[in-house]
Amino acid sequence: MFNDLRYGIRMLLKSPGFTTIAVLTLALGIGANTALFSVIKGVLLRPLPYPDPDQLVMLWESNPRLGFDQDLVTGRSFTQWKDQNRVFEQMAFWPSWFGTGHFTVMGREGRELVTGEYASASLFPLLGVKPILGRTFLPEEDQQGGNRVVVIGHGLWQRRFGADPNVLGQTLKIDRDGLLDWTIIGVMPPGFQFPGKAELWLPAGWMGIGLLREYEGMVHYYNVVARLRPGVTLEQARGEINTIQRQIAEQCSISS
Repeated sequence: MFNDLRYGIRMLLKSPGFTTIAVLTLALGIGANTALFSVIKGVLLRPLPYPDPDQLVMLWESNPRLGFDQDLVTGRSFTQWKDQNRVFEQMAFWPSWFGTGHFTVMGREGRELVTGEYASASLFPLLGVKPILGRTFLPEEDQQGGNRVVVIGHGLWQRRFGADPNVLGQTLKIDRDGLLDWTIIGVMPPGFQFPGKAELWLPAGWMGIGLLREYEGMVHYYNVVARLRPGVTLEQARGEINTIQRQIAEQCSISS
């Protein structure tokens, strides 16, 4: 551990400018209702493989009731942040509860447990990454009862389909709440795995993951990522989101 610590310090000292930015980012602190951090997270020495990565941020809520300074975001908060903010170009989410991150893929090649995510349609445009084949989700596909479509990663495309350039329109059988065929609409470029090691993505709304249901104002389900508008600082963004969050708290107090 101490060797790793010394190595990390030496690497940070070699890049004093970046180190200063990283330290300032981590020192922003936690707002009264919402915590806002850079998506840089702990990977300080490797730039994110997306356009203008310094504009990408992760948004969290505090959860005083459970004693969490940093918690996932409720559906109600995400909806109001997205609709009312003026500091972000785009916002996207993916859910996080037991079982959302892995899928069993079926086929002639046998069964394979694949890391994947339910992703909102805005996630790929927000990150600025385009598929090498096909497209990503349309907004109308990101809702309950929408088209049963799937975007796959480059590695999965190679393993399960032999890098077939005619893969679009073919089906991928996913053992999820019963075997279902999902139509492949896109293949992401080599190296793209977000979040984590995801290799396939399903529309978040298809399984009925709604953002406006009444109880979702109480349940912290969602990871939220956003892209800052040019010229907007983290401090400005945090201030506006905290203002919106205080309004949400006041509305909840009145309604209760």
